[in-house]
Amino acid sequence: MGLTHYEVALAGVNLTAGLLSTIGTSFIIVCYFIRHLHAKAHFRHQLILNLVVADFVNSINASVSGSWILAHKRRLEPGGKCTANAFISQVSVQATDCAVLAIAIVTVYSIVNVKRLIRSRRTHHKLVFFTCAATWLLPLTTASIALGKNWYGPVSGNWCWLISEPFYIRYVLTHGWRFVFFIAEISLYTYLFIYTRRMNRVRSLYACHKCASSNSAHSSGTSATDESQCTLEECPAHISCNNCSDPHSKEAKNFSTMDQAESGAINCITTFEVTKIMLMNAYPLSYMILWIPGIINRIIEATGHSSHVSQLLQASTQFIGLANG
Repeated sequence: MGLTHYEVALAGVNLTAGLLSTIGTSFIIVCYFIRHLHAKAHFRHQLILNLVVADFVNSINASVSGSWILAHKRRLEPGGKCTANAFISQVSVQATDCAVLAIAIVTVYSIVNVKRLIRSRRTHHKLVFFTCAATWLLPLTTASIALGKNWYGPVSGNWCWLISEPFYIRYVLTHGWRFVFFIAEISLYTYLFIYTRRMNRVRSLYACHKCASSNSAHSSGTSATDESQCTLEECPAHISCNNCSDPHSKEAKNFSTMDQAESGAINCITTFEVTKIMLMNAYPLSYMILWIPGIINRIIEATGHSSHVSQLLQASTQFIGLANG
């Protein structure tokens, strides 16, 4: 059956978005391996690479099916090729869901447990590796269940995916998990926002206490040295103090009881390091925004209706790879 003008336009928009995401993710993957040849990869890069690989697989999968639609001027039909396309779509899209959640979890863990990160960097890299590997377990499981139940077929868009009937299939295998992940990510970053504000205050108070103690020692003719050492690899910035608090104040006395490891950890939580880790927040944020139109369209379809507007806006999901790149 031939395509209407609207379907051709819809396929073109989705294909364009898919190709752009394919190019964007390919560029990031190449850059990663070039960088890896010259420098040891940071754990952030491992997490981002895992996300980009999932995006790349999804983008190229949708681009292939979209190219077929425009080349043959026909809709996708049920069959072996459609099933393969749907299986890859389910795995790659849900792997992106899990990868974004993993980024949120590791970001919060890295900030909150900075002392453990400093002491066991090698263990931390192993943890990130296993975290990345684990992000593919749920997608492979749900995709295999759908394959065994023969729940794959053509859907609105340039790809095959889970069929719309019975309606609960998409929510049990995909959307339900996504909603849970969204709630978890929002909760994690809300907690992280509150925590970093508190740590900024702690860091300022600690710096002022050190400054005040140093000034006090200097005025008494004795020398004061900071015995805490920063062992974090990326800690180029130093904490400075302009307005020193009273070293005899209650808050200052609380910091005087800190052990060496704790004070060293606070010194190492520099704005530079935290800012780089916090930049990873952009991945979940852009991901959730770009998925909103797609979720709305699937909800409309679950009610037994369809909307040209929501189907067109659903193309935003194909830009996720480009945004993550």
